[in-house]
Amino acid sequence: MSAESLQSATKSTGFTVDVGTTGTSAGDIKVDSKGIVQQHTGTGFEDAYTKADGSLTTDNTTNLFLQKDGTVTNGSGKAVYVSADGNFTTDAETKAATTADPLKALDEAISSIDKFRSSLGAVQNRLDSAVTNLNNTTTNLSEAQSRIQDADYATEVSNMSKAQIIQQAGNSVLAKANQVPQQVLSLLQG
Repeated sequence: MSAESLQSATKSTGFTVDVGTTGTSAGDIKVDSKGIVQQHTGTGFEDAYTKADGSLTTDNTTNLFLQKDGTVTNGSGKAVYVSADGNFTTDAETKAATTADPLKALDEAISSIDKFRSSLGAVQNRLDSAVTNLNNTTTNLSEAQSRIQDADYATEVSNMSKAQIIQQAGNSVLAKANQVPQQVLSLLQG
């Protein structure tokens, strides 16, 4: 049975498959539309499952063994790897990386991250220092500009009062000086 005919048959109510060696029939399997075996007759097989390619199989599990050295094998001594698509394989040429000393690799990765963090921290400290320096410079320039533009009010008020007193004293002296000649004239007229 082809995958296409199996797919079209399973979309309805299910199908029946004769299972046996070439030219003979060892039994029947009745599969529902979801691919679940509902009934089987005959001997030599347990449960049947539909594979992704549409064919039937009685094997749905793989026995894997964890060895003392931490490797996983398939029972025949071959190491088992996980391929990039997440499937188990005994092919050592998979894209999945294995390491002889995972703790050392982890320590090296952590050390590398620490170096990057310290470099980043140094750059961040230099930037913080530059920002602080620029803020101090801005504050100092603002204060200097304020001193230049705005005179000290108390000093200027005292300077103005001093100038007014000197001016009034000068006027008073002039007034006295002008009175002396008039007194002399009044005595002479007198």
